[in-house]
Amino acid sequence: MVAKIQRRITAKERETINTGLAQGKSGAQVAVELGRDASVVNREIARNGGRKAYSGVEAQARACRRPQRAARNKIADAPALHGDVLALLATGATPKQIEVALRRRHPHDPTRRVSHETIYDFIYVHSKGSVKKELLAHLRRKKPRRSPAPRAKGKLSGQLPGAVNIGERPAEVERREVPGHWEADLVMGAGNRTAILVITERVSRYVMIVPLGSAKDAVSVARALIRAFKHLPAHLRKTLTYDNGREMAQHAAFSLATKVAVFFCNPHSPWQRGAVENINGLIREYFPKGVDFNTVTKGQIAKAEWRLNNRPRIVLDGQSPAEVFHAIMQKDCALAA
Repeated sequence: MVAKIQRRITAKERETINTGLAQGKSGAQVAVELGRDASVVNREIARNGGRKAYSGVEAQARACRRPQRAARNKIADAPALHGDVLALLATGATPKQIEVALRRRHPHDPTRRVSHETIYDFIYVHSKGSVKKELLAHLRRKKPRRSPAPRAKGKLSGQLPGAVNIGERPAEVERREVPGHWEADLVMGAGNRTAILVITERVSRYVMIVPLGSAKDAVSVARALIRAFKHLPAHLRKTLTYDNGREMAQHAAFSLATKVAVFFCNPHSPWQRGAVENINGLIREYFPKGVDFNTVTKGQIAKAEWRLNNRPRIVLDGQSPAEVFHAIMQKDCALAA
């Protein structure tokens, strides 16, 4: 008689998953080692940040906290607060914006204030059926499940030799004072098998999209970055900020070829390069999740890039990224002359 496989994943199995992902193994390969169904392992990985962000230690801690989740939620138990949150959600405000707004409106009434995490908990955990669907419709990213919250800042992981932490990045980058500082990321296709490379300039929000198809390894990404930056004038090639993905293992070769300094976010903190995170959300309007980028033409990518660069942006006082970027290029070229 075959022994019944235990339902819950153990701490030791999570360590094996963590090690396997670090070695570049697929979820299916790790599942074979564990004697588990591949779907169980892949769900465990997806539930805890995906291949890039998975941590066995944090996944275990999260699993231990799950049974202790509060049976009630502050919003559900406070009618006035409940009304405030629903009204603000209906305006399109994010949970974080709601937290700030309520703190400002009710500085001396803690019963009318709430954290953004409690709002997410109310939407994803304590709401059911049609009510939950209605609340999810108000969120900018209408995911059926909540992604794990970003982990606290820490030392840069050892996956990328020679990586320089974002903490050493020049202060002018954060303040968006000087153009020529960029952020980049991969937008993945179906099953993470294909991708495009998205690069955006922090001051102008100008976007470059480079098709990669199935060639998304470190060498291919470095070559794509070099091609994208080579046509830029030297004064617009200052820094690039990226997360800790293994696709940036050739960052030193990129810096050597372009003279662009590369800085890496803290582990599991992609929000530290918020400009490209915002663009990634906009790109999904043109290339929804599940798309196979091998079937997307260069013309389709060029059209999406053009539209992103030529739509007016509130943050740019009604100008488009292309207008601001080309004005920067002309101004700086005139000064250089």
